[in-house]
Amino acid sequence: MASSIIGEGFVLESHDGVLTLPDRYQLDADLVCPFQILDCDRVYADIRHFKVHVFSHFKGYELPTTASCFLCDRKFANGPEDDAALAWNAVLSHLAHDHYRRGQRLATVRTDFELMRWMYVRRLISDHQFKRLQLMPAPMLLPGLGGRTDEIENAPRVPHAPPADPPERLLASMRLSVGHHNRELFCTKRYSSDSMSVGEIFADAQRSNVGHKTLAKRLRRLESNAGFDAQIKQCISRLLEVSKSEVAGQRVVKFVTVYFQDGDGSNPTTAAVLLNLLPYTCAKDRTVRYRATQLVAQILAVLSTIDDDLYRMIRHELVKRLYDKVPAIRLEAAGALGRIVENELDEEQDEHDSDEEVAPSLLEKLLDVLQNDSNADVRRKLLLNLPITPNTLPYLLERARDKDAPTRRALYSRLLPKLGDFRHLSVSMREKLLRWGLRDRDEHVRKATARLFSERWIEDCASTKAQASDTSTIDDKIKIHDASIPALLELLERIDIMNSGAENGVGTDAMREFWRARPDYVDAVAFEDDFWDKLSPESAFMARTFITFVCQSDTGQQAREEDRIPEVTRIGFYIQKHLNTLLDSLRASNEESDGDGDSSSSEEEDNAEQEFIVEQLLHIAHQLDYTDEIGRRKMFTLLREAISAADLPEEITRLAVEGLRLVCNPNAAGEREFTSVILEAIAEVHDTILPPPPGDEGSQADHDDDNENMEEDSFVSARSEVSDKARPTTTLPKSNRKEPPSARPVELTVAEQEEEQKAVKTIMVNLKCLHIAQCMLQNVHGSLQGNIHLESMLNNLVIPAIRSYEIPVRERGVLCLGLCCLLEPKLALENTPLFVHCVNRERGGDLQLTALQILCDILLAHHPNHQRTRKGQLQRSQSPQSPPSGAQGGDVDLSPFVRALQMDDDDVQKVATESLAKLMLCGFYAD
Repeated sequence: MASSIIGEGFVLESHDGVLTLPDRYQLDADLVCPFQILDCDRVYADIRHFKVHVFSHFKGYELPTTASCFLCDRKFANGPEDDAALAWNAVLSHLAHDHYRRGQRLATVRTDFELMRWMYVRRLISDHQFKRLQLMPAPMLLPGLGGRTDEIENAPRVPHAPPADPPERLLASMRLSVGHHNRELFCTKRYSSDSMSVGEIFADAQRSNVGHKTLAKRLRRLESNAGFDAQIKQCISRLLEVSKSEVAGQRVVKFVTVYFQDGDGSNPTTAAVLLNLLPYTCAKDRTVRYRATQLVAQILAVLSTIDDDLYRMIRHELVKRLYDKVPAIRLEAAGALGRIVENELDEEQDEHDSDEEVAPSLLEKLLDVLQNDSNADVRRKLLLNLPITPNTLPYLLERARDKDAPTRRALYSRLLPKLGDFRHLSVSMREKLLRWGLRDRDEHVRKATARLFSERWIEDCASTKAQASDTSTIDDKIKIHDASIPALLELLERIDIMNSGAENGVGTDAMREFWRARPDYVDAVAFEDDFWDKLSPESAFMARTFITFVCQSDTGQQAREEDRIPEVTRIGFYIQKHLNTLLDSLRASNEESDGDGDSSSSEEEDNAEQEFIVEQLLHIAHQLDYTDEIGRRKMFTLLREAISAADLPEEITRLAVEGLRLVCNPNAAGEREFTSVILEAIAEVHDTILPPPPGDEGSQADHDDDNENMEEDSFVSARSEVSDKARPTTTLPKSNRKEPPSARPVELTVAEQEEEQKAVKTIMVNLKCLHIAQCMLQNVHGSLQGNIHLESMLNNLVIPAIRSYEIPVRERGVLCLGLCCLLEPKLALENTPLFVHCVNRERGGDLQLTALQILCDILLAHHPNHQRTRKGQLQRSQSPQSPPSGAQGGDVDLSPFVRALQMDDDDVQKVATESLAKLMLCGFYAD
């Protein structure tokens, strides 16, 4: 039969359908294209041309990583680092040398269905060609014999048997050759829908996700048949060896889930399937372990009830899979245990209430995996499946610092909205979540946090109390209410805006994103007179962020909102009003604290709120337009008076100095005016050190002389003068002492307290003056030599402070000197040894850190006057603008930074590391 089809000498060799000639190697054998199913009949003699032609069928696409022989069951695959064409080169060489040149041919078309499906997805074959592959082809002549028709016709004929059906062995071989590479898992023979068997139902389920419910109903009808449990276990067992990437396997898993949905764990079929799968969760093969764990997890997720003994067995096996070396297996086990752990919380609580020691609970194990698992998918799975309780909430929220960006995004976009009303969180946790999310390095996390704040949290505040308290009806889609300014003020209060609303606080970032995302609230803002008369910390911060948002928006936005921005004169009036209130409150508190009693906590809170309101008003003043001369003069006078107030906090003073610089002209003349006004304010603050005591003219004259000496010398002399007055000038003999023994020590103690208070006040005033000078220097950009006011401030304020014996005064004096050095290169060159001395001699403290930062800033600010050397030093270049080479400090040694790295203080090492990193990035440090 076979000889009549193929020709003389061909015999059936084996069950795989391969017909061969006698075993001899033929170098001139024809190399037939194996894609004969695509009607290709090309034949080649050269193997190189043969391979090029076969590769042309892929039309430039990257070749598959696996290849199967068209004539036998041998398979080839690429390694992770192999060439893309290695597998196909190997299979074509094998086909040519081991088959064609040994005279072997294929009796029928042997189709690789996996390869054909791969080609069909990429449109390398047509729909018609792909449909034709589904039919079993009849025996046909090989294309390679088309050129030898005459030889076949002239060949001697062999007597044949009477016509009959092909032998069953040949038919089985042909069927195997056609369907061997079909990746379907189950039987594909079709019968009528009424008489479908278990295998046929699974075969239908693997083809598509559509119709699984109908197939599940048909499968339930067969439950009463004999051997049903054995058949379904056999079908599910065939799934265990299917890899994770196989689509048909995923469809069958979904079908099994649909079949067992809402089932009862005590059902014999369910119990039999689960008990059959449990031993495979510990199998050696990773694919079998994965499929078994996946099926157990999926079935367990849809069951409504389950037998206790079976539940304990499943739980035991899944806990072991939590520590499997394969991440996919851990992922399935974590998902299943995360869903069932809530059922054990009550039982474990009862066990923990007893005095007996118990092993770690399931929840503790899952929390440990949540914190320490190396796979991000496992951590994210537990994050979304663990129950939200007071015990688990801190562990869930700390995933906001997870190293995996999708996990952090899942927390903000899925877990926190599911949590319900954000007011259940503590104030510190709200602030941390906002800070971590809005300042995350991943853009998607920042967007999710902004959406959470501007859509979820604000709506929690805008909703009614009934809606806010009913967390059972909260879902991912929350109702958007109308814009409500009271709700916004409550939201700001809930995030503790007085602490988070600083200049670089997270409250500023949150409100910036809020105004961008909620234009309805932008339209709802209105600054009426009643709003400014009843300012609170929340309303003041809202006004500040709104005006900043409008002023930093595009021109069109500014034009639309220009009418709602208050005038400079109006803002100045409110600043003056709240400043006076703050000063009166601070002075009253100081007088009360100087007396017998201390200021109450309510007064301190009121002062803090008033201080915050003044800060927000000053921030608003920074955004205004000062083209109005009347408003500019009003603000100029107001800020001048605020700077000269010694009782104001340093933050308000800094904002006032920055505002005064904006009021003055930006040119050199405006800078000189700015520095002169600041020095006048410093002089007024300095005059509050020693007020003239009541007395005769001689004492007043002595006090005036003391003031002159103090101004000529330094603050050190002022401190020394106070110390000298504290010493008694005369000592009475014992016979002349009329007071009782107990009276004399009391008088001395009171005097010492008064002198100590004066000394403390002197130090505080000196620090205040230096702080004003520091703020001024931070807002000046001109040269020190071209401004006589700056030179006067350096000689009469900064240098005496550096010589002070009071450490806080000396530290702030060194900081001001460093700022002066940034303005004058020559001054920086002369004082560099001083800063190096501070770094080497100090042992910790702020002075050493300040000196390190100053040295780094000097090198970065005046780098044009230095060139890099190969020995780790910065050497000054000789330019006409540079000081002479013989000046002190001509070579700046970077050894202080290197020595600072070897010190024990962590802060010093941190600053030294940052400084050296900056110098290396700027190309200074080459060692």
